[in-house]
Amino acid sequence: MKTKINLVLASLFLFVGSLSAQVDVDNDTTKIVIKGKKILIIDDDDSSKVIIDGKEFGDDNKKSKKTDELSYFKGVYLGVAGLRNPKGALSLGPSQIELNYARSFNMQANLFEKSIPLIKEYVKITTGIGYNFNSYQIENNIDLIKGPDEILEIENVGVNYEKNKLRVGYLTVPLMIGLSSTQMQEKGFKIAAGIQGGYRVQGNIKKKYEQGGETFKPKYRSDLYLNDFTYSAIARVSFDNIMLYAEYGLQPLFKTGRAAEIYPFSIGIRLVDFN
Repeated sequence: MKTKINLVLASLFLFVGSLSAQVDVDNDTTKIVIKGKKILIIDDDDSSKVIIDGKEFGDDNKKSKKTDELSYFKGVYLGVAGLRNPKGALSLGPSQIELNYARSFNMQANLFEKSIPLIKEYVKITTGIGYNFNSYQIENNIDLIKGPDEILEIENVGVNYEKNKLRVGYLTVPLMIGLSSTQMQEKGFKIAAGIQGGYRVQGNIKKKYEQGGETFKPKYRSDLYLNDFTYSAIARVSFDNIMLYAEYGLQPLFKTGRAAEIYPFSIGIRLVDFN
C-alpha cells in the first residue's frame, strides 16, 4: 500500500507543478490545496490513505492494540506425581505401596485452550483439552495384580526391582476462572483455579530388574481397577512468565472397594508456553 501511495504522491506533485496550488508537508502528512479542494496524503507506519475533501481512499492498517491473550492452560508442564490417603497424608496404609518421589513425575501436554473474557483479560473463564500423564515409581518390591474382585499387593522377594512403575494417562478438560494484574501474557501476577475432569486412556505396569545375569523389562497392560473417570481441584499461579501448577485429586485412583482408598496429586512448573 505504501508504494501505491508514493506513486499517487509523485503524480500529484507533477500535476500541481503546473497549477497554482498550496503544498504543506508536515512529517507523514502532506496537505495540498488546489482551487479550493483540500487533499490530505497520510503515509506512515500505521496508516496509508488519501483524503480528498473529506472522502477517504485507501486502507487504514493501524497496528492492532489488542493485547496478548492470557493463557492459563496451554503448554507443556512437568512436576512431581504423588499419592495421598483420604486425610491428605502421604502414608497410604492399608496399602503397602511406597513411592519414590524423586522418580515419580507428572507430565502434561495441553494443546488447546479456549477463554471467555469477563473483564477484558483481567478476569476470564478458561477451558481446553489436554493430556495428563502420571508415572508412579513404587519404591518397594510390590507386585500389583488384578484379582477377581480386588487388587492384590504381593511382595516379590525373589527380585530387586530397578523400575516398578504404575503409569496412568488421561485426556483432560479443565474449567477455571483466572485473575490477572495485567493484560500482557509475560508480565504481572496471575492466578487461576477451578476443576478438571479426565477420562483414562492409559494404564499399565512397567518393570525393570536383573535375574540370573539377564535384564528383564516386562510391561503389563491392565486397567487394575483404575477409575475410568477422574476429577481434580486445580490451580495456577504465575509471575511474569513463570507459572506453577497444582492438582489435587478428588476421585480415588482405584475403584471403590477394589483397592485401598488413595488419591493422586501433582505439583510442578510450566516448561513451554504455546502462546
